[in-house]
Amino acid sequence: MTTRILIVDDEKDMLALLRRMISEERDYEVFTEHDPARALERFRADPVELVLTDLKMPGMDGIRLLEAVKQTEPKTAVIILTAFATIENAVEATRKGAFDYLTKPFRQERLLLTVDKAVHWQAMVRENLALRHALAEKEGFAALVGASAPMRVIFERIRQVAPTMGTVLITGPSGTGKELVARAIHQHSLRRDKRLVTVNCTAIPSEVLESELFGHVKGAFTGAWKEKKGLVEEAHGGDALFGRNRRPLPAPANQAPAAAAGGRVQAGRQRRDQEGRPAFRRRHQSRSESRHPQQAIP
Repeated sequence: MTTRILIVDDEKDMLALLRRMISEERDYEVFTEHDPARALERFRADPVELVLTDLKMPGMDGIRLLEAVKQTEPKTAVIILTAFATIENAVEATRKGAFDYLTKPFRQERLLLTVDKAVHWQAMVRENLALRHALAEKEGFAALVGASAPMRVIFERIRQVAPTMGTVLITGPSGTGKELVARAIHQHSLRRDKRLVTVNCTAIPSEVLESELFGHVKGAFTGAWKEKKGLVEEAHGGDALFGRNRRPLPAPANQAPAAAAGGRVQAGRQRRDQEGRPAFRRRHQSRSESRHPQQAIP
């Protein structure tokens, strides 16, 4: 597959130079755009593997374009080009996901070396994802052993609920494999690359359950001598399994600071995604009189 590169710079002469420097030596497909807003529209309509963008541009600077590109396609590599290099700009670009940061003027060899590294990184990312998907397909439901009709129903329900954002209740007697079902759901979900955090609620005393789930800041209560990240925050972007829960999960004690904290879970503040939903998916595990764990998945 030919790597496609989008170059964004408000100076048309620089666009032509960059395109020539890359096309003369490499067999990449290169596109150019002098308007960052139009470049973003083009990228959203047809994402490319690599974006080279100037830092200082009217209307939208390179950092904002970097953020928008990463929101649209996180796997796209972005290289920032600038004639106004500062340590602060370099740190900000790197923190927000830039692959590299080049200072103008630069030699053709330096540009090609950076582009080749980004392309190689892209190839490794694609190979890694392909291997993960192949491994997941190969493993299937290896941890769940059974070929009976009830087990086939479980497998089918796992496939149905795994891609969704819904909360899943898994019930069944002790030892029937409720956690294995939760792990199978996680493995087949879109969050498979993130963590599955398991919480044994019965092993956590009621008086510290809220702190364990939502974390706390230093000085929030006696003995809180340092900031602690909650299990809910650790599950951010992934899934959480609440095991053998016979009591209501505590709500954050103070909802008001959530917005001010940017949705972060601390001292009862819950992290949420951009649409205001909890940024993790819960798996409730509980005991029941049912004989088969498939009763747990609605």
